[in-house]
Amino acid sequence: MAKQIAGLCRFEGTLHGITFYKMDGQYYARAQSSLTSERVKTSWEFKETMIFARLLTRASKIGSQIYKALPPGWRQFWMYRSFTGEAFTLLKENPYTDEHVKQLLWKCYVEYWEQIKAVDPNNPIFQPKPKKIRKRRVVSLEAMMRKRDKYGKPKYPELIKAEKERKAREAKEAWIKKLEEKKQATLAAEALAKETEVTSVFAKEVVIGAWHVLSDGKLHTGPPGIDHAVTPGESGMLHTKFEILQRSP
Repeated sequence: MAKQIAGLCRFEGTLHGITFYKMDGQYYARAQSSLTSERVKTSWEFKETMIFARLLTRASKIGSQIYKALPPGWRQFWMYRSFTGEAFTLLKENPYTDEHVKQLLWKCYVEYWEQIKAVDPNNPIFQPKPKKIRKRRVVSLEAMMRKRDKYGKPKYPELIKAEKERKAREAKEAWIKKLEEKKQATLAAEALAKETEVTSVFAKEVVIGAWHVLSDGKLHTGPPGIDHAVTPGESGMLHTKFEILQRSP
C-alpha cells in the first residue's frame, strides 16, 4: 500500500492494474485485486464465507423482528445490532431454526414488555416517538455553481451554462429598453420644439361692415347709427386688414 503524494489532483479508480482509493482522508494506491463478486459466490475457496453470509441474512431478519416488537419510547438502534449478533451466534453454534431462535430472543427481551403493557397500556413508553423535524437545507445557486468534482471540474456545468444564458438575455433586454427610451425621448423633444416654434405673421381680412345709405342721402359704413364718412373712391365692401400674430398657448 502506497500513499499518493505527487501532484495536486488526487485520483480514485483503477488504472493499469493499480487501484487508487481514499481512506481516512488519505489517498492510497495498491495492486488491483483479482477478486470479483462472481468468484466469491461460486468458488469453493469462499464456501464458508457464503455460508456465514447466509446465516447473517437470517439473523438480521430475526433481529429486526425483535427490535420492532420493543416499546418505541425505549428501544435504541444499537439494540438491533446486538439482537442480530445474538441470533447469528445461536444459528451458527446450534441446529436451530429461525422460529426457534426468534422465540428464545422474544422470551428474553419482549415478553417482559408485553406484561408491562397489559398492566399499564397508557404508559408513555409505548407511545411512538415524535418525528424529528429536520431543517430543510437551502443551497444557493452560487454555492452549487462553485462546487467541483474530484477532478476539479464544475460539478453542475448545466447550471453555469443556464446562468450565462440568463445574464446575456437580461443584458440584451436592458439594451433594447434603453434604445426605446432614447427614441421616445427624441420624439418628445421634437414635438415640444414644434409646439414652441413661432409661426410666421400673416394678414387676415376682417369685414367691418357693408355700405348703407342713411336718410340724409349720404353713404356710410359700419352698423347703423355710427357716423362714418366715406372717403372718395371707396366702393363695394369695406375691408380692413389686421395683422394677427399667432403664438402657442
